[in-house]
Amino acid sequence: MPVNDGPLDDGRPDNGPLEAIAARLSGAVEAIDPAPIQAFDLARAAIGMRSLDAQLLDLMRDSAEITASVRGDGDDRLLSFEAPAEPGHRAGIVVEAQISDDHGRRNVMAHLPDSVVDARVETADGVVDSDLDAPDDAHDDRLLTAYGLAPGPVRLVLTTEDGARLVTSWVSI
Repeated sequence: MPVNDGPLDDGRPDNGPLEAIAARLSGAVEAIDPAPIQAFDLARAAIGMRSLDAQLLDLMRDSAEITASVRGDGDDRLLSFEAPAEPGHRAGIVVEAQISDDHGRRNVMAHLPDSVVDARVETADGVVDSDLDAPDDAHDDRLLTAYGLAPGPVRLVLTTEDGARLVTSWVSI
């Protein structure tokens, strides 16, 4: 097979046999061990919605990690996210979220600190409809709800009263 040193339509040089070998190798790997579709969704979401000015709330606990012998199939999933305190600036933040299954769709209820003034739920497809309850003197937290989400990656994006932006790590629900 002769090597063509001329440019391809995209302006890159043609590596001829090397590209053909790489394409065959890629096809073989894909046939033997294809990447899960969620990997593509998570990568697309991470790149498309990254926010360099936001502090990450780390996933500290996930009830899905408890063995099936302890946790039933129909049980709600509980997630706990935390960000450490910033000296002289802000107390630590804890977000507790409950994920429930509703006939193959997912419902999210997240308990947020009362210092959160804005919150939204994001998926790989973008921001989804959600509701943040009004502040209440009788409670120490606020409730963020979103219903009928498709299974897949999700994260919460929060803004506090001092303007700080916080995002949870992506989790697959």
